[in-house]
Amino acid sequence: MSDFSNYATPQGAATPTPPGSTSSSMRKVPILPKEDFGISHMMAIIEYKGTMPKTPLPRLHPVDELLYGRKLDLESLHTDVRGIYAESFKRLEDMDKTLDDFVQVALTDI
Repeated sequence: MSDFSNYATPQGAATPTPPGSTSSSMRKVPILPKEDFGISHMMAIIEYKGTMPKTPLPRLHPVDELLYGRKLDLESLHTDVRGIYAESFKRLEDMDKTLDDFVQVALTDI
């Protein structure tokens, strides 16, 4: 046996509580600020814009809708969003061009 086998960690004494008080009365109540940091203003704008009438989009041909979907207007996106997804948009456009080229080759071979 080693010399450390006889040592033990001492148990700390419990912290005394004043008479008549319990641990439940010592709980801290969360502080709720009156300022909501603009959330109510933001929600009012969202609710207002939700009540505005929406202009219906023109219907696509069902085949075009299934194959290609609705064309995305990149200029309608926020500039930061366009910047974040610029590389992905470029890669998708390149893939579309490659697929169009394959379809053209397949159609000319018929």
